[in-house]
Amino acid sequence: MDVTVRNLLRWLLPVGIAAGAVSAALFLDRVSGEWKRADAALHASVETIGGLSAMAMALVLLVRRSGGGTGSTSHFLLAFGFLGMGLVEIFHAMVSPGDAFIWFRVLASLVGGLGFALAWWPEAWRLPVGDQASVRFGVGTIAVFGVLSWLLSGQLPMLHDGKFTPLAIALKKLASVLFALGAARYFLIYARARKPEDYLFACLVLLFAVAESVFSYSSLWDGPWWFWHFLRLLAYALVLGYIGRDYLQTVANLGASLAETRTAETALRLSESPLRQSLDERETLARNLHDSIIQSIYAIGLRLSETRRLIATDAQQAVQTIGVVINEINAVIREVRLYISGVEVNIGSGKELEAGMAALVHTMGSDEVMRFACNCIRRPPNA
Repeated sequence: MDVTVRNLLRWLLPVGIAAGAVSAALFLDRVSGEWKRADAALHASVETIGGLSAMAMALVLLVRRSGGGTGSTSHFLLAFGFLGMGLVEIFHAMVSPGDAFIWFRVLASLVGGLGFALAWWPEAWRLPVGDQASVRFGVGTIAVFGVLSWLLSGQLPMLHDGKFTPLAIALKKLASVLFALGAARYFLIYARARKPEDYLFACLVLLFAVAESVFSYSSLWDGPWWFWHFLRLLAYALVLGYIGRDYLQTVANLGASLAETRTAETALRLSESPLRQSLDERETLARNLHDSIIQSIYAIGLRLSETRRLIATDAQQAVQTIGVVINEINAVIREVRLYISGVEVNIGSGKELEAGMAALVHTMGSDEVMRFACNCIRRPPNA
């Protein structure tokens, strides 16, 4: 489908939904006649589901805002509208039909419409207090106002002979205008940012506006009455679908992150073993070099120092010592080659051990010490 056609259908869809809903309400008002169904339990269930859905949507928006996600001031005010409307709808579901019954329905619409219409609040105008303080103040105010409305229910003329009073109809029309303003704002936001969630919010608020406008053509328990209740329930179904999609996406992201973490841990564990082995080999090599080759080189250095002294006093002995030093250097070279090739010096018999000990004493000491050490080595154990 062409992009232009798709965009046109996207804009015509909300208009078609609104026109179809109003036409259906007028049709029901004409054909239902005197039909009425007084079912307080069904009504309470519908309003409770709607109230809980609204509060759940508010919590999703507030959590996203506090978590650093998409959370502009307009979305915060939208969350406030959902939360206030949900709380008052719970009050509405709890009372018996009468003036308070209609008043809570009207109040829920006004609170929700005001929250959605405040989406026009400019981003540059910061709220005077923080989000948490605003939510607490708003919830506290609505709760107190709801309790007072409950206590003063006899002073609120909302219903007369089963018909809504002009005051109730006027307040409902005001709520419909507020919802329409909120819908217009979110359609404008969508036109600029092209985010699907803004389009969803716009359609949702438009359904609320249509439901409030249908109120004027209904009376208690008649066909249009139930129609606009289920129209609002349809809007809340969109909310629940959005919450479910957002939740499933979050779960999928967490699962992917967990899988990546486990893969990284496995790779780290596999790379740790060769590294540890390499470090152990390096430590062993350093220890072996220190215990053998470095000691031999140190002894050769001492012998060369002694040779330099002998050159002035006993040249023949100095020449002999230089020969010994050359042999020792060759031995060190052979030992280094063995280490480079990975072959350890093997002392497999007592004679080889005796020869190695004698060479070490010969390297580190004088001729007298060497003869003494060799005699000690050859002496029988029981001597």
